[in-house]
Amino acid sequence: MTQTCPHCQANNRDTARFCAQCAQPLRQICPRCGADQAARSHFCSQCGTSLEQEPQCPQCGQVNPTGSRFCNACGAVLLPTGPQPPPAAPAYPPTATGTGQLPPQTLLAGRYIILRRIGKGGMGSVYQAADARIVGKTWAIKEMSDAAITNPLEKQQAHAAFRQEAQMLASLDHPNLPKVTDHFTEGGKQYLVMDFIEGETLTDCLDREGQLSLPVDTVIRYAEQLCDVLEYLHGQSPPVIFRDLKPGNVMVTADGTVKLIDFGIARIFKPGKAADTAYFGTTGYAPREQYGKGQTDARSDVYALGATLHHLLTGVDPIDHPFRFEDVRQLNPAVPAHVADAVTRALSDDPDDRWSGAVAMKAALTQQPTRGPLPGPRVSVGPQAAAAAAQVGKAAVPQPTPTAAPSRLAWLRGFGLTLLGAILQGGGAILANEIWWEYDLYPPAIFAFIPTTLGVLFGPWVGGLAGIAGPLIWGVVMEEFWPSLWIVALSHCLLGVLPALIVKDARKWASTLGASAVAGGLYALIVPALIGISEGWWDEFWKLSTRFLLASLPPLVILSPLLARWLIEPVSRRGLYWREPTTPDGPSNLNNDVR
Repeated sequence: MTQTCPHCQANNRDTARFCAQCAQPLRQICPRCGADQAARSHFCSQCGTSLEQEPQCPQCGQVNPTGSRFCNACGAVLLPTGPQPPPAAPAYPPTATGTGQLPPQTLLAGRYIILRRIGKGGMGSVYQAADARIVGKTWAIKEMSDAAITNPLEKQQAHAAFRQEAQMLASLDHPNLPKVTDHFTEGGKQYLVMDFIEGETLTDCLDREGQLSLPVDTVIRYAEQLCDVLEYLHGQSPPVIFRDLKPGNVMVTADGTVKLIDFGIARIFKPGKAADTAYFGTTGYAPREQYGKGQTDARSDVYALGATLHHLLTGVDPIDHPFRFEDVRQLNPAVPAHVADAVTRALSDDPDDRWSGAVAMKAALTQQPTRGPLPGPRVSVGPQAAAAAAQVGKAAVPQPTPTAAPSRLAWLRGFGLTLLGAILQGGGAILANEIWWEYDLYPPAIFAFIPTTLGVLFGPWVGGLAGIAGPLIWGVVMEEFWPSLWIVALSHCLLGVLPALIVKDARKWASTLGASAVAGGLYALIVPALIGISEGWWDEFWKLSTRFLLASLPPLVILSPLLARWLIEPVSRRGLYWREPTTPDGPSNLNNDVR
C-alpha cells in the first residue's frame, strides 16, 4: 500500500512521514492530542482541533496568512506550523490587462515571490519581492507590458529592444545606481530585477518639508552625486541618456547617498516607433527637444537636473508652469549667486546655451569650500523645527567664490599652446610663401584663423600672443623682418583677441562665424591703412585691402567655426575652456589663473 504526496503527486510507502521526491511532510501531528493525521487534514480526527495556524515570522514577528511561505513584511522564510497545501501554480500576470495586478505570494521565474506593489505608472509597475533562493534578500522588480502593441513585428522588435537595454543596464556599476541583476519575460510581460533601495525619494523629502525648499548645502551635495552618476552614464559607449530626471526618480538612503532609479525601459514598449523622443520625460522637467523638437543628448539630462535643483532650492514645482523658471535668488535669497547662475544656464531653452555636460555643471555648482557630512533623510520634522530651519536658511549669507591662485602649471600650458599656435601659423606661412612667393605679406594672412581659434577656446591672451609670434617667426625665417611685418603681427593679435571677447560659447557655430567675419573685415582694413601710413602706399590701399580680405576671410569664416565646434568638447572635459569655471581641485583654467 502506498500514499500519494499532496505536493508533487509522487508515490511513497504507507509508513513514510516525508516524501522521498520533494521532502515535504506526508503526515502531521495534532498540536493538542498528538494524534497522527494526514497531510491534507484541516482538523484533527480525534479531538477536532484546527490544524491550520497563521504562521508568525521568526524575524520580525509579523503574523501572515495561512499557507504563506515568506513573510509579507520582511521576506523571511516562514516555518510550517500546520498543514501545508500544495503550492498553487505560478500566478501569471494577465496578458489582456494592464500592469500592477500581481497579488502577494505570486511566484515569478520560479524564484521571486511578490510581497507588495510599491509603485505604478502608465506603462509599468514596481514590486518588492523576496528571493526564494537567498533567505532574507529582497529585490525591486519592474513589470512592463507590451499589451498596447498590436503589430506582431513591432512586438518582436520591442522584446529584442528590451533584452538589449536590460543587458546594457545590467552592465552598469556605479554607487549611485541600483544594480540590475536579472531580466525575464513571463505571461506576456517583461520584468527587470534590481536592488531594492531603502529610503525616500526627493519628492517625499519636499512633502515632508511642506513643499518648502531643502537646505542649500544638502541640495548641492545631492547635486554633486547626481552629476557624478550622469557623467558615468554619458561616458558609456554609446552614451546612456536618462531622459527622466526628477525628484520622484531620485532616492535618498539613510546615509545620504542618492540613487537614480527608474530608467524608464517602458519607453521601448510604446506603440509605433519607440525612439520618438516625444514620449520621454516628465512635463516641467523635460526640455523642449524631448517633445519632438530635436534630438536628446547629455544636455537634455543637464536641463532636467537644472529643473530638479530649481525645485529643491525654491520649492516651486515646474509641472505647474513648464519652461518658465523664476530667478532662484528671488525665490530663495540664501542660494549663492554661482549656484543660481549654474542652475539658470542649465535651464536654457537652446541646448547650445546649457552646460556641455555634467562635469561642467558640477564645476560651476561647487565653487565654494568643502562642506561637512551629508545628513540622511529624517523620519519626521515638527512645525517648530521646520520654522527654525527656514529662519536659519533665510539668515544664511552666501559665501564668496574663492579665486583660483596663479598656477605655474597653467602658465606652462598657456605658453605651450601659444608656442604651438605660433609654430603652426609661422610654419604654414613659410610653406605658403614657397607657393605664393610673389605676395610677401599674404602668406601669414592665410593662417589668420589659427590665433582666432586659439583665442575662442583658450582665451584672448593665448590667441593674441600666438597671433603676434606667428608672423614674426615667418619674418625671421624668410628674412622679411621689416616695419610692415610688425603691423601684420599686431593685426594678427587683434584676430586672436577680438573673437575671443565676442564669442560667449564656442559651441555656437554661428557666433564664432560672425565674430571671425567681423575680425577678418577689420583686419583687411587696418593692415593696409597702417602700411599706407608707414610706407606711404595710399594709392595701393584698396588693392592691398582686397587681397588681404581674399587671403584671410575664407579660412577665418570656414575653419575657425569648424575647429572651435570640433575641439570644444575635449577642451571643456579637460577644464581648459576659458569660458567655463573649474573645481578648486580640478584642472586649472588657463585664463582664470591669469585674470
